[in-house]
Amino acid sequence: MPYLIGAVVVALLALAAVPVLASRRRPPRAAPVAPIPTTPTTPTAPAVATAVTSDPPPVPPVANAANVENATPKRTPDDADFEITKPEELERFADVGGMDATKEELRDTLAIVLDKTGIAAAYDIEWNGVLIYGPPGVGKTLLARATAGELGLHFVYVSTADIVSKWIGEAPRKIDTAFAFAARHTPCLLFFDEFDSLASERGDSHHLEYRRLTNQLLESLEKYRETSGLIVMAATNAYDSLDPAVIRPGRFDRHIRVDLPDLAARRAILWVHLRHRPVGDDLNVEELAQLSEGLTGAAIESVVEQAAIETAARATQQHHILPIPQARLLAKLDAAVSDDRS
Repeated sequence: MPYLIGAVVVALLALAAVPVLASRRRPPRAAPVAPIPTTPTTPTAPAVATAVTSDPPPVPPVANAANVENATPKRTPDDADFEITKPEELERFADVGGMDATKEELRDTLAIVLDKTGIAAAYDIEWNGVLIYGPPGVGKTLLARATAGELGLHFVYVSTADIVSKWIGEAPRKIDTAFAFAARHTPCLLFFDEFDSLASERGDSHHLEYRRLTNQLLESLEKYRETSGLIVMAATNAYDSLDPAVIRPGRFDRHIRVDLPDLAARRAILWVHLRHRPVGDDLNVEELAQLSEGLTGAAIESVVEQAAIETAARATQQHHILPIPQARLLAKLDAAVSDDRS
């Protein structure tokens, strides 16, 4: 019996020692740790159905100087600094006093060149280029503008200042740019004022850059000669100084001289500049036309303009419209004639 009790006690002691031994032999199990994400996590928005497009939506540019510069279109020959006037903004032949025969010649001959019914081709007419020459102030530029207005052409005006440059090669480039600019605005009349400064006769004394300019002018005249709807016209006060190669037939086929206005032309010029102004009952255009012999059209226009300005000054003081008196016109005309003779 004592042996049985002893065995039971030994067994109970053995059972009590098992957990202690287990804790010594095995390390405690660590709690599970969540994996560390490789990228930051953000809340996921609900899915929204969107239309699928081939291109991503545009990103608004940042407002800075670089973007402002990039937003400006690059300059092209179409942006060249040449003056262009629409037909409806130009004078007409009715605004040009005198020159009746010249206006008729220009209207008839240029209308044939611009004709689209095939008449010019039927008669094998291929001419182009009109050179107007004469003393200063006789109305060459006005005649060119009125020609474009009468025929419904755009008018591109080119002066020496538009072409001449201090940079080598720039002037010849501008010549071709002027032709290209006019060709893109057809129907168009391309007008070169002060043509002698661009096309005077070449010689050994001429600078190489000037010879290049003249050569480019010749090349452009040939290149754009048959451009449909493009008329080339030039004006000069120094006809004898022009390079014969530039003004020969095939480049400038019409040479038209504009002289000082005769009596009929002076009468017409006076009416053009007086018709829209208040004049007195004593107005005598015939007397004014007789006394203005030797004056250019520009000088006659200046006479009327000065008389109108003085009358307008008095009208401003008296607060009502006053007519331009004949005596004031005669006084201004006498001064102009005296200046012309001195």
